[in-house]
Amino acid sequence: MPRTAYATPCARTAFADCLERPQLQNANGGLYPDIPTTIRRTYATQGLRGFYAGLGTNAIRILPGTCAFFVAYENLSWWIRSTADSRAAAAGDD
Repeated sequence: MPRTAYATPCARTAFADCLERPQLQNANGGLYPDIPTTIRRTYATQGLRGFYAGLGTNAIRILPGTCAFFVAYENLSWWIRSTADSRAAAAGDD
């Protein structure tokens, strides 16, 4: 099974905490005192869409930094692999 088949449910589960956090941070005088109450009230008043409010804006905000991170990671990984391969080849010539 491909990695993405596992990644999607895991990301949805892990990301749920990030979806509830803004409601808790906007505590509005005790309207959302804890996580279970936040989940119940958000679902009751806004439905499932309430959990994903602002998700698109947040994705646009974090996407450039995430892309830069992955590009840097991939380039560094390639450089380390190619350096190790060239050193191994040089050691084999001796």
